[in-house]
Amino acid sequence: MPTKKLENKMKLGQNTEAQLIEWEKNQVKPLFKEFDKDKKGITKDKLVKIMERLATDSCCIGKIPNVDESCYTNLFKDWPTSATGTVTWESFREGMNSWEWRMVDREDLEEMVAEFFAQA
Repeated sequence: MPTKKLENKMKLGQNTEAQLIEWEKNQVKPLFKEFDKDKKGITKDKLVKIMERLATDSCCIGKIPNVDESCYTNLFKDWPTSATGTVTWESFREGMNSWEWRMVDREDLEEMVAEFFAQA
C-alpha cells in the first residue's frame, strides 16, 4: 500500500476537479476544528453544518460539494463513528472524496477574489 506522500506524488498534475487534493483538504481542516473544540470528533449534525459552509466555499478552495443540500444528512448515515458517536478529522478527511465536488461558478469565484484583495 503506497504512503500518502507517494500517492500525492503520483497524482501530481492530474485534473482533480471532482475530488479534493490534500492541500484542499488541509484548507477545510480549520473549519472542522471550529466544530471540534474538544478534539474528540464531531456529531453527524455538525457535519451537516460543515457541508452547508462548504457549499458556500467558505474555505476558499474554489470547489463546492456537488451534492444537493437535501442529501447532506444521508451522506453521513453509514460513516463510522467513535464509541461516543462522533466523527474524527481523520475520518472526515478521508471521507470528503466519497462525494463529488465541482468548481465554483466563475462569476462567484471572481467576486470572492475581488473581495479578498479589497480586504488586503
